[in-house]
Amino acid sequence: MSSIAHLESLSGLSAFVATVDAGGFAAAGRRLGMSASAIGKAVGRMEDRLGIRLLIRTTRRVSMTFEGEQFYARATRLLDDLRDMEGELASQRGAPKGRVRISLPATLGRMLVVPRLGSFAQAFPEIELDIGLDDRKVDLIEGGYDLAIRTGHLEDSALLARSLGSHRFVLCASPAYLSARVAPQGVADLATHTCIRFRYPSTGLLEKWSFDGAEFDKELGQGPVLNDGEAVAVAAIAGLGLAQLPVYAAATALADRRLQQVMSAARCIRGELWLVRPASRAEVPRAKAVSAFLEECLRNE
Repeated sequence: MSSIAHLESLSGLSAFVATVDAGGFAAAGRRLGMSASAIGKAVGRMEDRLGIRLLIRTTRRVSMTFEGEQFYARATRLLDDLRDMEGELASQRGAPKGRVRISLPATLGRMLVVPRLGSFAQAFPEIELDIGLDDRKVDLIEGGYDLAIRTGHLEDSALLARSLGSHRFVLCASPAYLSARVAPQGVADLATHTCIRFRYPSTGLLEKWSFDGAEFDKELGQGPVLNDGEAVAVAAIAGLGLAQLPVYAAATALADRRLQQVMSAARCIRGELWLVRPASRAEVPRAKAVSAFLEECLRNE
């Protein structure tokens, strides 16, 4: 293949990935500084070279074919590898640069990481963060992620992992809820209370509450079930019942007394907070900078 053909292939890859990420040719063109027509032609030439259709075009949007979905996963990894190479070379001349994809649990990300993004951007203006907030466990390698924060007990995997400390929780309820009934003094009292539960989106299972190293499920009273961590906190603040919340999710409401802690003598810990990453990303300068930033965000949690 000639050098011109190689450049056309790279241009087509960039145009294809940008189209999928942005949702259309026009938006991809704005992202890459090209016209919508030029983006469409670049993708079309690549489809012709490959002999397969990657995108389904309609008047309103574009979507991927089955082959396009497979190609997208490989294309994003290839482009990320090229950015890694550029970043490593650039780091020899100065500050880290390039894109870093991160997967974070939704509530943790919104509460602990997003509010601190401004300071990170000031320190590393040439690093572009692409953050996914999702309570489902994504496949870091298939999804092209550089880093992730995971909670609880880590399963065996080929990923590199480092513990960032205990994942601490607090049992709490609103003053209005507690004014109408006797606050629980121990686990045996929970059956008589309304317990707001979280359902894990990845498994469909209900969370178990933890006290002093033991887990409890059937001992808990019936109550609303929600699959969003922030919604559980909102329900507790609204007086719907007791909730066992991560410390970071309850801290503000506890401080301004919208929530009150109960059974404070019980130790509520559910595993640990983990920073995980593929081995191939461990020494990339920009990934190392983001790793240090995430550790700082979670250090006191």
